[in-house]
Amino acid sequence: MKSEANNLKQRNYTPLIWGLSVVAVIIILGTNYIPRSTTDTIFGMKLTVLPLINAILNGFAFLMLIGALVSIIKGNVKAHRNFILAAFSATFIFLITYLTYHALAGSTSYGEDGLLKYVYYF
Repeated sequence: MKSEANNLKQRNYTPLIWGLSVVAVIIILGTNYIPRSTTDTIFGMKLTVLPLINAILNGFAFLMLIGALVSIIKGNVKAHRNFILAAFSATFIFLITYLTYHALAGSTSYGEDGLLKYVYYF
C-alpha cells in the first residue's frame, strides 16, 4: 500500500493551479461583457437544459468523490486517483456549463413572496 504511494512521482502542481485560477477569474469577469441571448438558445440548444446538466454533473462528481474515499480507505491508490480525476473532470465541465448559462441567460429572481423567499436567498 505505502510502496505504491511512494512510487508515484511527486509533482509540483502549484503553477498549474495558479494558472487555472487566473484563467477562471478572467473568464468569470469576461462574462459581464458577453451579450445576453435573446432567443434562449446556444448552438441550437435551449439554455434551460443547462441547469439539469449542471445537476447531473454535480451528482456525478459527488459519486466519484465517494468512490475516491472508499478506494483510499481500502488502500487502492490507483483507483482513488482515477476517481479524483473523474470528479475533477465533471467539476471542470460543470464550471464551463454554469458560466455559459449565467453569462447568456441573464439573471433569475425568486418568483414569490413570503417566508420561503427569505429561506431561498439565505
